[in-house]
Amino acid sequence: MRLQGIDDFALLELEDSAGGNSRGGMVNGIACPLGAHYLPLPSDDAPEVQNLLEELGLRKRVAGRWEYDERHLCHSPQERLFFNGEWQDGLLPVQGVGQETLAQYAQFAALVEQTRKAARWTIPVSNRPLAPVQIAQAAITFIAYLEANGLTDPHLRWYLDYCCRDDYGAGIATVSAWAGLHYFVSRHGFHAPGLETAEREGLLTWPESNAWLTLRLAAPLQERLHTGQVVLRIANVKHGVEVDTFNTTTQTVERWQAWRDEILAELSQAHPDLPLKTTRIDLSRYGHAMAIPVPKNLSEKGLQPTQNMRKQLSNSEHSAITHGSLRFAHSDWAGYSVFEEAFTLGHAAGAG
Repeated sequence: MRLQGIDDFALLELEDSAGGNSRGGMVNGIACPLGAHYLPLPSDDAPEVQNLLEELGLRKRVAGRWEYDERHLCHSPQERLFFNGEWQDGLLPVQGVGQETLAQYAQFAALVEQTRKAARWTIPVSNRPLAPVQIAQAAITFIAYLEANGLTDPHLRWYLDYCCRDDYGAGIATVSAWAGLHYFVSRHGFHAPGLETAEREGLLTWPESNAWLTLRLAAPLQERLHTGQVVLRIANVKHGVEVDTFNTTTQTVERWQAWRDEILAELSQAHPDLPLKTTRIDLSRYGHAMAIPVPKNLSEKGLQPTQNMRKQLSNSEHSAITHGSLRFAHSDWAGYSVFEEAFTLGHAAGAG
């Protein structure tokens, strides 16, 4: 809307600052994340996100090729796992596991690659129709898919369950096989230990996490950003849209000792000296539940792309769902509470 010269709008924000679950904080003057940690480099399936990154100076064309600003780019993210009382590289348990476990890692890696070739997997999903193989995967749970393929190893299932909880807030027994596979196929794939063939694609990250992005999105809004606003009612009226909001003028203080003790006890397994070194704990509570893409029949609406949702859209690939003067956008329609989905759908709603 801003790029189109439209200035007659307002943004009503529930919290006391913009950013949702991509906010950041400060500890002793040092920026730190309170939510989403990074943004994968967007593919050509996310042109709106690519344009935003260019506008923010994060990427530019050099000799005909796109280059990202090295100051914001993490080339090869490294992860480690505290398993059986020891640290190990990567998040898949490899130390102290048998050959059968390693074989199932390789088997799942082959299935992911096979799935990638069988259909198109993109972020954002853009509500495109599912291929037949994806329709079948969307109708069953991820654990049912694993069972059907003989993937029973507890270490592999622990890791896959962790990944699904990370993106969807629910495990492999709840989310659809489409969602469980999309986690890997649409981005970095699944690399079994010892079978990696190339360095993982880089990502964009900052000390304050994705708050770096949301703060820059909010900055041009100026007086059009209204924080502490709870939207109670939206209605079409004769000459526009009518909105009722509750303006929060007081804050409620809660005691968090129980959460503090539980968190310190959990983390102390890997860091025994943590309680003695901890001087401050900040806890953030979000009023946003994650979408859980449970299995759905093709005739039902679900938190994943379906042909029913597609029918509500016009012929334009990125057009918005409308009702009178209202235009709707929500990242959870795709089953992903991620930046790319939210930005692309919001961009479509504001494009007019």
